[in-house]
Amino acid sequence: MSMSYKQASRRYNQAKDALGRLPHQELTFKEFADYFGLDVEDIYNQLR
Repeated sequence: MSMSYKQASRRYNQAKDALGRLPHQELTFKEFADYFGLDVEDIYNQLR
């Protein structure tokens, strides 16, 4: 799941929009993973 910072930002904002978040509201790792059908543990491992 390697991607550039810009691509990651686009995906993050895509998920925020789809989940109805306001600009000041953030997503959890779980919400992001669920939206894209990913395992949250895979995301944690990529961040380490």
